[in-house]
Formats: sequence, C-alpha cells, structure tokens
Amino acid sequence: MNDIDEVEYEVDRSTLVLRLSGVLDHAGSAATASELNAALRDRTPRTVVIDLRGLRLATAAGTRVLDRFAEELAVRGTQCRLVAEPGSGPARTLHSVGLDSGLPIFDTVEHAIAETQPPTPWLTPLTSALLAAPTVTAAMRHVVSAATAMIPHALAVSVTVRAPGGTYFTPATSGPVALELDDAQYRSGRGPCVDTADPAGPAVTLSDDLQQDRRWPQFTSVAAKRGVGAVLSTTLLPAAGSRQPAAGDRDFAGALNVYSARQGLVEIDRVRAQLLATHASLAMARTRAMETNQATTAQLQQAIASRDVIGQAKGILMSKHGYSADQAFDVLCHASQDLNIKVVEIARTVVRRRHELDEPTNADPSAVIVPPHCL
Repeated sequence: MNDIDEVEYEVDRSTLVLRLSGVLDHAGSAATASELNAALRDRTPRTVVIDLRGLRLATAAGTRVLDRFAEELAVRGTQCRLVAEPGSGPARTLHSVGLDSGLPIFDTVEHAIAETQPPTPWLTPLTSALLAAPTVTAAMRHVVSAATAMIPHALAVSVTVRAPGGTYFTPATSGPVALELDDAQYRSGRGPCVDTADPAGPAVTLSDDLQQDRRWPQFTSVAAKRGVGAVLSTTLLPAAGSRQPAAGDRDFAGALNVYSARQGLVEIDRVRAQLLATHASLAMARTRAMETNQATTAQLQQAIASRDVIGQAKGILMSKHGYSADQAFDVLCHASQDLNIKVVEIARTVVRRRHELDEPTNADPSAVIVPPHCL
C-alpha cells in the first residue's frame, strides 16, 4: 500500500504536487487511483506533478495507474509530470513498461515545475525574431542566443549545418570554445554534432560523461582541455518543415549543440534544447526556402538581362553589317570562343562601344568583326 501526500499549490496555484510513498503495486492500484482523483477535488490545475521518489517499490501493474490518471488529466486539459530518481527501481519500472516515452519524467520537483511555466517570456520573442530572420545564419544566431539564455548549464552552444555536398560548418556559436569543439569534430569526421547533423544519424546524441566515452577520442581530448565534460546534440531537419522539400534540402541538415560540465545537463535542459531545435528546424526550412526563392529570382532576372543585352548586340551587328539574326549570333559565339569570354560579356562590349566597331566590309558571318581593342 502507498500513501499520497498533497503539497500546496505552487507557481501561482497552477501546479499541484503530489508525493507517493510506500509501495505501488497491483493490489493497491485501485486505492491509489481513488486517492489521486480525490486529491484534485474540484480543482483544475494546469499541471499535476507526481513525485515517486518516496516509493520503496513500484511494479509494472502498479505504475499503469499513473498512465490512466494522466489520460484522465489530459481530458480535463491538465498535463501530468512525473519525478523519479534516475536509476532507481521506480524509474526502471517506468522505463520497462514504456511509460517514460509518453510522460515527461524529471529528476527533481523543481525541474518539473520549471518546465510547466509558460514559455511566452522567451519563446514569443524568439519566434518573432526567427520569422524576421532573412538568412539561415541570422536565424541560427537567434537560436544560439536563446539556448545560451535558457539552458543555464550550457558552457557553450553552437549550430552545425551539413551542406548537401556533405561538408559541415558552424554558422552560429556562443563563442570561440564552441567553434573549437565543432572544428575538432569536422576535422576528424567524428563527434556528436557530426553524427546528429547527418540525416541518416540519430535524432539526439547525448554524453553525460565524455571522460568515460570512447566514441570520439579526438573530440573528447579537445573537450577535456576546455573543461567540457558533457554534450547534447539535437538534430535540425529543415526538410521536415516542408511537405515537398527541394532536392538539395533533402541532404541539408544540422544540429543544435549544447556543451556542459560533466553530468551537468539535467532533464529540463534536454527538453528545452529539443524545443529550441524544433523552432530552429522550422526557421531553417523557412529561410532556406526564402533564400532559394531569392536566388531563383536573381537568376531569372540575370537571364532576362543577358538575353536583352545579347539581343541588343545582335541588333547592332545586323544594322552595321547586314547580318541576319542567326549570323549576328554566330559572330558573338565565335568571338566568345576565340577570346574565351562569355557571350554576354562580348555582347555588353558591343553595346557599350558600338560606335567603335568596324564599318561593314563583307557579309561573311564567320569573320569576327568586333575589334580586339574594343574588348
């Protein structure tokens, strides 16, 4: 049997904390469910935090009452948070039944309560800044600034971007330490940010103790020199923000990297990093699409301008030498091949220095009649 202790409302009476102690098993699950519901009475908190650290034993059948209770809360519009000591028996039981995949589990009540706070004070300005960002680099700088401010255990923060060709670069960092750590991974081709930025790699790469981690020895060596003992890399996938991503964007990806002291990253840090990564992915998709559209427009405008100037040059040659349109274009092409200069540049020279062209002497289109001194 277990006991449920009610703790007063926290955080402007929006969060109710309940502490379970004793044994949570099948025999007492019905009583536990009744007591949990009774604790709510006629109140409708935004969040209920259930602290399981006082449990001596929690069985798989017993913990299912928590899942059902969370579902009932969701119907009311109330979210549920669990607190369990990492590695403890209750925590292992929650993992074995898959409860931790559906309910957020924190290591302290303080972290659980902090996560229930409305994200508006920092998320709204970030969203506005991301919407106004003209380039991927500008957007990622906003994300790094937000991560540095909102993840107190972060010693350094960076964003890794993987270009379609498979090269990696860092468009935004919190400082030189983050850039050095990223570069160490790019040079060796191995590291959490390289693994996570690969579209075929893991969605999240975490190491709480780099001293004991043998996956990336060159990166770990550099991290140790900079006092970094833990890292969290969360993937950025701009293609996920578009139903029909461009061909180049299918291989365009990245990672948000948070570097910390050994075992310095707690659950709330990981939750916030993943939330920021989601916003970064959407921002990257938007700015990439915007940059692509701008580039396409510029290319179209350039193509139109090139066509116009070539047309003008053809008209000048046709007027001065009596060529047909095809013959005039052949003259421009011959000059381009002989002088190894683009046709459009030859055309611009003809238009700019039209008065210096030779007077008509023949109608042979193979003869380049653009004087060398004009080029």
